[in-house]
Amino acid sequence: MKLVGVEPVPSEVQARYVTEGWWSDAPLRDGLEAQADRGPDRVAVSDATSRWTYGRMRDAVDRAVACLRQRVPPGAAVLVIAPLIAPAVVAYHAIIRTGALAVMLDRRCGRSDVEHALTTAPTGLVVTTPELAERLDLAGLDVDVVDFDSLVHWHEACSDWDEPDPSGPAAVVFTSGTTSRPKAVVHSLHTLRAGARNMADALGLNADDAAFLSTPLATITGLVQIHLTLDRGAGLVLEDRFDPAAALDRLRENAVTVIGGAPVIMEELFKEALSQDLTELPLRAVSLGGAPIPRSMLELGMTRYGITPVRVYGSSEVPVATTTMPGDEGDTRVVDDGACAGGTEVRILGEGPGEILVRGPMRCLGYGEEEDNRHCFIEGGWYRTGDLGRFENGRLTVTGRLKEIVSRKGLKISLPEIDEVARDLPEAEEVAAYGVPDPETGERLALAVFSSAPEALSFDSVVDRLLASGLAKWKLPEQIVVWDRPLPRTGTGKIQRRLVAADPGPHRTLLAPRLRVPVPNTLAELMSPAWLSSALGDRFPGVRVAKVTPGAVVSRVSTNARFRIECDEDVPGGLSPHLCGKGYFTDAGRPTRQSGVHEVSFYRELAAATGVRTLRSVYADVDPKTRHGVVITEDVVAQGGSFLTPTSDYSPQSAAQSLSQLAKLHAATWNDPALAATPWLAPRLEANLVHRGMAEIRGNFASDIGAGVPDEVRDAERLFTAYRALVEQVRDTSPWSVVHGDPHVGNTYLDADGQPSLLDWQLVQRGPWYLDVGYHIASVLTVEDRRRHEKDLLRHYLGELRAGGVEAPASDEAWRSLPLGVLHGLYLWSITSLVEPPVRSALLHRLGTAAADHDAYAAVGA
Repeated sequence: MKLVGVEPVPSEVQARYVTEGWWSDAPLRDGLEAQADRGPDRVAVSDATSRWTYGRMRDAVDRAVACLRQRVPPGAAVLVIAPLIAPAVVAYHAIIRTGALAVMLDRRCGRSDVEHALTTAPTGLVVTTPELAERLDLAGLDVDVVDFDSLVHWHEACSDWDEPDPSGPAAVVFTSGTTSRPKAVVHSLHTLRAGARNMADALGLNADDAAFLSTPLATITGLVQIHLTLDRGAGLVLEDRFDPAAALDRLRENAVTVIGGAPVIMEELFKEALSQDLTELPLRAVSLGGAPIPRSMLELGMTRYGITPVRVYGSSEVPVATTTMPGDEGDTRVVDDGACAGGTEVRILGEGPGEILVRGPMRCLGYGEEEDNRHCFIEGGWYRTGDLGRFENGRLTVTGRLKEIVSRKGLKISLPEIDEVARDLPEAEEVAAYGVPDPETGERLALAVFSSAPEALSFDSVVDRLLASGLAKWKLPEQIVVWDRPLPRTGTGKIQRRLVAADPGPHRTLLAPRLRVPVPNTLAELMSPAWLSSALGDRFPGVRVAKVTPGAVVSRVSTNARFRIECDEDVPGGLSPHLCGKGYFTDAGRPTRQSGVHEVSFYRELAAATGVRTLRSVYADVDPKTRHGVVITEDVVAQGGSFLTPTSDYSPQSAAQSLSQLAKLHAATWNDPALAATPWLAPRLEANLVHRGMAEIRGNFASDIGAGVPDEVRDAERLFTAYRALVEQVRDTSPWSVVHGDPHVGNTYLDADGQPSLLDWQLVQRGPWYLDVGYHIASVLTVEDRRRHEKDLLRHYLGELRAGGVEAPASDEAWRSLPLGVLHGLYLWSITSLVEPPVRSALLHRLGTAAADHDAYAAVGA
C-alpha cells in the first residue's frame, strides 16, 4: 500500500528508534508461537463462548495462514469485519504473518463503511461471520468471502511463512467518524508494537496478567491490546456485548488484573460493583484514555479497590503517547495526562494551551488518502492531534479540542470545562456541551443530558446547580436537551459531539427565557409562518417557514387543524411538511385549556422514552400564565394513516396489537421511581367524581342512550358509589405504571402500515395497568367478540408485559382485576355528555354489558 502526501519521521529520528530499542526486528515468532512453546495449555484468549489456549491459538493461526495463502494474492489486503471473538484475533495474527494488510472493521459497521474500506487497498478477501455477510449483502460485492469458522479450521496448516517487513504497512483502522468521513489510519508492526510496549511499561504487564477488552478489535485499542497480551504470554478476555453485570461476572471469573480502554467501561463496572456492595476486585491496574476521566472515578478505584490508575493519552494515529509513569504516586497519577512514553516527543503549537503535536515510534505511517495526510502531518514528521493542552515540566495536560469552543458574543467558552461541571448534575449519566447557531449571539451553548431521572430536570434546576458549582454566569448553557437514551459514542468511548448536535430527536428541550417562544393564543397565530419558524427552530435550527396552507379543522372542545408548510429552502430533514396543531382556541375550549398540560408533558417528556406508537411531536409547550397546552405533531393522514372513531370496526387482532402498545407503555414506566413524584402524572380519577357525576349518569341511563345497559348495571347511584370505591382502591396501589386513561377506539389511529397507535393523552396519569386494559378490551370490541376473545387478549397482554421486562401478575389475579378497568371505562362514558348520542349509546352498551358479565360493582364491594 503506497501512502502519498504524508510527511515522514526524519531518517535520523527513525534510526534513533532502532538504536534505542523502540523499534525491533524481533520476529513475530517471538510472540504467540514462542509463548505456545513455553506453555501450550495456558489460556490465551477467552470470549463469550470459549477459552483458547496458546497451543490452540497457534494451531488455528497456522491453519488460517494456509487458507490465506491459497485465497489472497501477494500484497493484497484482507478486510476483517469482526465481533469481539477469539477467531477474529486468529484472523488478525494470520494476516500479518502472510505479509498481507489487515483492514479492520467492527461488526456494527454499515454497508457504506464496507465500500469505503474496500477502496482503501486492493482487497483479496473478506473475513467475517455468515450473519454479518448477509446483513451487509457482501454477495453483491465483487470480493471473495470466508467465514471465521472455515478460516480457523482449514484442512491444512502452514508454519513456514516468511517473517514480514516490520516497517511496512501491516494494519488499517478507521477513525471514529468525529469528522464526516472516517480516515484510514495505516500502521506498521513497528508502530503497533511500540504502542503496545508503551502500554506494557505503564501497566507493568507480564505473563501472569489477564486483560479485559470490550473495545472493538477494529480500533487502535483493540490491536494494541492483541500485541500487548499475546506477545507477552498474558491472557486476553473479550467482551463483545458489554453489560455491566455480566461483564463484572466475567471479570471476576477470569481473574482479570488489568483493563484498558474507554473510561465509560470502567465507570459502569464500578457502578455495578458498588450496587453489589463488592469490596474486592481482582483488578490491580486500569489504563484509561480516549475521553475525559472523572476524577471521582479514579479516586474510587484507588481507595475502595486498591487499583492503580494509569492515564493514557493518544489516538488512532499515535497510540499511547503519554502515560502515567510507574513511579508516580498519589495525586500525580490523576492530575494530568502523564509524561512521554518511550521515544515520544511532545510540542505545543502556540502560546498558553495550544495545539498538541506528537512524534514517536508509535506514530502511524499515515492516512490512506493524500488529502488527509497534507493537513495532519507537518515538517519533521510531527502529527497534529487537534487537541489543546499544556506541556510543562515534562508532563502533558490536555484541556480540550481546537474545535471544542463556543463563541458567544465573542467570548470563548470551553466545552470540556462545561462537561466537567455538568457531570455533577443530579442523576446525570452522560453530558455533552456543544454550540448552536444563534442570530443574536453568534453561537449559544447547548448542553445534552442523559439522566436517570429526566423528569426532575428543569432549566432553572440545571442552571442553579451549575452556578452553585462555581460556573460563571456568562458560561451558562441557554439550551438544555434532555436525552432519553445514552449519547452516541465512538468505539473508543468518546462522546461524539457532532452527532449529539445533529440529532433531531425528538428530545425534550429546555430554553433560557430569551429563547422561549410564546404559546399561541389563536389558531391564526399558530399557523403563521413567523410563529412556526420560531417554534420549530428549537428542534430544527435555521428553519424558515415561508408559507402555510391550511387544511381540515375539527373543533369541539379542543381544536385540531391540519396544515402544510413550505420553507425558504428545503424542509429540514426529520421534519414533515404535513403537520397538525392541537390547542384550545375556541370559546368552548378556553375554559378547559389546562387539559392540554398533561398531553404536552407526555409528548415532551415521555413519548420517546416509552417507545409507544403515537403521534410524533415537533412542538409541545404550555403557557406558564394561562396553562394553555399546545402540541404540533406530524400529520399521519398525509403519511397514509387514518383516524378512528369510538365505534369504528375493530377486530380482535387489532385489539391485540393495541394491547401490545399499552403493554409497552406500562412496562417502560412500571413502578419507575423517577416518575413517582412527577406532578403532572399524579392520579386524577377523583376529579371524575367532582366535576361531573350523578346528573350526567342519570341523564344517560334514563334516556335511549343508556337503553343497552343491562338492568342490573343501569343504576346511577350504585355506579357512582362503585367508582368512588375504585378511586380509593387504586389511590396508593402498587405496582403502578403510566396509563393512557381513556383508551377507546376513538383515541387510536392506524398508521401508514395499518398498525394501531395511541393518541389523545389528556387523561395520562399514574395508575394500575387494568384501568387501561379492562376499559380497552370492553370498549373496542363488539359484545360477541369481547366474550369470545377477552381471556386470550388478556393472556396476550400479560405476555407482552413480561416481554417488556416486567414481572406481570398471574393470570387468575389479572382476570379478577379486569372488571375494575371495565368499571373505569363505564363511568367515563356514563358522565359524557358532549359526544353524539349514537356513540355514547354504543359504548355504554359494550361497557355496561361487560360490567354485568364481570359483576364489576361487586368487584369493588359496591
